[in-house]
Amino acid sequence: MSTNDNRFPKTIKQLTEQIQQYNLPTKWKFPVDRQEEFPEAADFLCRTFLVEAIPDFVFSISSFSPPDWVLFNKDDNTNTIMIVEQPNITDEEQETETKIPHKYL
Repeated sequence: MSTNDNRFPKTIKQLTEQIQQYNLPTKWKFPVDRQEEFPEAADFLCRTFLVEAIPDFVFSISSFSPPDWVLFNKDDNTNTIMIVEQPNITDEEQETETKIPHKYL
């Protein structure tokens, strides 16, 4: 493509015509509508055309697939016991602590 021809097309029809005219190797049909194809298709467009941002009309991805990670264990066991540990204190600190009246704590 010449320098003037690699500006991003204004429509899907123009994009398809340019891809065909220059026999650009692509496996995508625009607008791309599958999320998993987005990264490679966007990379192809960025390498092929002078573009700062790819126009929205090139992609028609309606929703994202559900995440494939587990954040919470689905265990129904609700018998969780919480243990609060007291810091280790010496006998001397224990004596001092017990001598201070609670109203001053």
